Amino acid sequence: MNRFDGCTAIVTGAGNALGAACVARLAEEGAKVIAAASEPVSGAVETQEHDGTSAESWEALVATASGHGGVSVLINADIGFLAKSFLDTSLAEVRTLAAANVTPTWLGMRAAIPALRNNGGGYIVNVISTLGKVVSTEAAVFSALSGGLRIATKSAALECAWQEPRIMINAVLVGAVDMPLVAGSKSGPADIGIAPLIEAEAAAAAVAQLACADSAYVTGMEIYADGGYVAAPTR
Repeated sequence: MNRFDGCTAIVTGAGNALGAACVARLAEEGAKVIAAASEPVSGAVETQEHDGTSAESWEALVATASGHGGVSVLINADIGFLAKSFLDTSLAEVRTLAAANVTPTWLGMRAAIPALRNNGGGYIVNVISTLGKVVSTEAAVFSALSGGLRIATKSAALECAWQEPRIMINAVLVGAVDMPLVAGSKSGPADIGIAPLIEAEAAAAAVAQLACADSAYVTGMEIYADGGYVAAPTR
């Protein structure tokens, strides 16, 4: 039996390599996937344009999932990357970066938790950069915001931990994967020493592990799909 038989999943960032890989992995294992993207995504039962910074757009995504049996899994895979030092990052870039990363994850959890509870519980997985655990001076603000998302994930998990039905909320911290660059970034994660390069499909496999009954009592945790980057004592 496939791990996601009978599940309806929302995957954001599905127009990018990592999000598309998550769609493919969940669909392969039986999920009906609602993909948030501007173009049709392979494996999705429905693709919907989505603005991660809009509460109304999140409500529309959840409503679409309701038409397919109700959401039971949310994968927040919207990530925008900016490689700049702390002092070189402008206020406009901080706001853009927050809109690309923090706002969609927060709004997604806020929209999904009541829907998951009404549907009998489920799983939320936030995909976050491994730089949320290890500081990088070459991507200082990105590191700071990613670190905040780690704590937000744990906070939301704690809020839901003692309530029934159960909602498991966890994070996958990814290393150098292909992700959209925020305007002004001259390099991607692989170019600032976050090695080795991680295939999107491998990161998607880690996401799937936390989004199903295999992790039925795992919450507020994080796993690393970074090839040992965080574990290395020196670089």
